[in-house]
Amino acid sequence: MTNILLNLSAKKILHLNPDTQRDLFSHLLDFLGCFADDGNETALNAINEIYSRLYDSLLHTRQSRKLKRIIYNYEYICIDLIQLYDIRFCQRILADIGTYFIKKSYLSNHELKWSFEWFFTCAKDRFGESLLNAMEKDNSLEIVKFKEIMSSEDTPKKRIVYPEYTADIIIKKLAENQLRITDRLRFRRADDKEKIKLAQYIISENNIDNKIKLIKFFAYNDNSFPLSYKLLIPYIKSENEELRETVLDTLCYIKDDDLHDIALELVQQQSNWAAKMIIYHYRDTDKEWLKQFLKNLSIDYSEKSHWHTIVMAMLYNISKGQLPCEFLLFIYEFSLCSCCRESAVDKMK
Repeated sequence: MTNILLNLSAKKILHLNPDTQRDLFSHLLDFLGCFADDGNETALNAINEIYSRLYDSLLHTRQSRKLKRIIYNYEYICIDLIQLYDIRFCQRILADIGTYFIKKSYLSNHELKWSFEWFFTCAKDRFGESLLNAMEKDNSLEIVKFKEIMSSEDTPKKRIVYPEYTADIIIKKLAENQLRITDRLRFRRADDKEKIKLAQYIISENNIDNKIKLIKFFAYNDNSFPLSYKLLIPYIKSENEELRETVLDTLCYIKDDDLHDIALELVQQQSNWAAKMIIYHYRDTDKEWLKQFLKNLSIDYSEKSHWHTIVMAMLYNISKGQLPCEFLLFIYEFSLCSCCRESAVDKMK
């Protein structure tokens, strides 16, 4: 019966979409890993087959968002495998990654290195000096490439200014349906006068969909809405759910004491999205309230309660010292996101 269940889990994991089912992949792999750790051959064979298929996808998928998700799953299974096998198997994985580095040599060392920094840290924790000594003695092309990338120094990215990103260009792109996420990122480097001009246009824009697209330009910690937040308040009562949530998201990054009380009132009206605002405007007096809120928060794969948004907001504000570290335990125990749990553990150290 156990082997039947393991075979079903293996078949399921092999057909998961890496773009949309990353959390389920992690959970199923952890499930197989529990049996593999006890020497179950069915589980071990399944994990090795999954590794082979993922590695093939890693080598033959072009540079894209899909590849980044494949890398995440591949790195995750690598970490599982080094817990199950000896140092020689770990060296095989290092060589496989070295082959990937050679194939993707057109990418920067920084990008390649940080794709597998988590795995390499786990490998060093698992095998210690023995691994480093074994790598030093191995002069194969793949291992040499792996060492070169993972030992490269990180060079800070140059701050790029985009003076050509004016409000008029953004409005023109909007009219032509040509706006991209990259436009939002680059507009953060635009001149302050242009940001004010775009904010003024948002307030005068009557088309709801266009208004939503433009408000998102100011949903960043380093690019908050440049006009009075009071101009956005009417939209939090809109019947359009996306508009409400976009505005609430934008208000998180505006520093004003009054926004805390507004958010608290909205949460009491069953608006979970507003809880993110409270976390970003956290006060010491909110601790008991937040504990009770989290206790009643529905956490499931539908994310209808916006639990993942709330958890990520907690992680960010804990890292900034604006939220007590004791909430890390909640994230570790209840989050369905393996990445968030991993981040919580890292911050507990």
